[in-house]
Amino acid sequence: MLTDENGFTFVEIVIVLVILGILVAVVSSYFSSIQEQVNIAACKSNQMSLEQAQKLHYTYYYINKSEGKYAEELDSLIPFIRQGSIPNCPSQGSYLLLANGAITCSIGTHKR
Repeated sequence: MLTDENGFTFVEIVIVLVILGILVAVVSSYFSSIQEQVNIAACKSNQMSLEQAQKLHYTYYYINKSEGKYAEELDSLIPFIRQGSIPNCPSQGSYLLLANGAITCSIGTHKR
């Protein structure tokens, strides 16, 4: 006994939903890894900007005070930063000043 009903069976709908679920899982993991790469690049860019401000700080003190010295805290770099504030690490890390004037992030994968 054949019927002429149109439509999908329950099994066909379940199979399509499973395939869509797998595709969503693959795509979301791909985009989350891209987001982390973007955060790392932004953090390294912030570190470069802070190091440039550190060099300007050193030069300012060398020319005006006859002794070049690096900033001892990040807030001392604010006058030498274009944005007028210390940038934040996009992954919630913190920036650290080293004795040689270098800047690094507290997150290991963000180090330059």
